[in-house]
Amino acid sequence: MKIGILLGVTALGWTVLAANTWYVDDANYGASGTGESLETAFGTIQEAVTRASAGDTVLVAPGTYNRGSTKASDDSTSSRVVIDKDITVKSIEGAAKTIIVGAPDFTGEPLHGLGPDAVRCVAMSATGSVLEGFTLTGGYVYQSTGSDSFTVRGGGVNIAIGNNSNLHKPFVVDCVISNNVATRGGGAFGGTLVRCFVAENRVYNTASNTTRNGAGARSGRYYNSW
Repeated sequence: MKIGILLGVTALGWTVLAANTWYVDDANYGASGTGESLETAFGTIQEAVTRASAGDTVLVAPGTYNRGSTKASDDSTSSRVVIDKDITVKSIEGAAKTIIVGAPDFTGEPLHGLGPDAVRCVAMSATGSVLEGFTLTGGYVYQSTGSDSFTVRGGGVNIAIGNNSNLHKPFVVDCVISNNVATRGGGAFGGTLVRCFVAENRVYNTASNTTRNGAGARSGRYYNSW
């Protein structure tokens, strides 16, 4: 665990805050790693996120991350990764080599895969969080008939912090977001996308029984992205 130093101000003066770096490697899946180095890395990104504190960085080794899922208490859809802290989750070697894969569930949705066990790639609910250098693909959301809440949006990445100015504060940087399915924002919903490539995503709404191809991103801000 590499330690950096952050300085904060309190009523009594300066205080020193430790910022930790945690490591993830899919090759260690199932092992009891501590996350303090690549040799002892966690096997899933979520393990590192759970261990991290605000200000920490999670570094992810190349690999395909398609195992495990978690669900926030207010979310109807499971995600491979739920980033609910002001941390940075960053790949070591970039999006081409570091892939987060969701999963469809065709139960009750034999055509579109939006069943109750569908898995999106990433959900972000902390305004200071950053996701950098991943391919997000194959993510689906669970949509019961008539449902159109924030929690069933963004098959690749969903910013689930309400329809207000905070919706744009999490950053998604240098990511490829492709072949995901959701109600709105098939690839991404909310957030600020920087240097991201978004393609071949789809939205489908069971409430209106409609489908729209090419629905990449919605309700976000986009810089040098295409």
